[in-house]
Amino acid sequence: MATFFYRLMGASMLDAGTYEQVGRY
Repeated sequence: MATFFYRLMGASMLDAGTYEQVGRY
């Protein structure tokens, strides 16, 4: 969910990668 929200906001590549790992868990 967090990844989706951040993706919509347009987070940076680094931010997206970090949040992607958290969302995976």
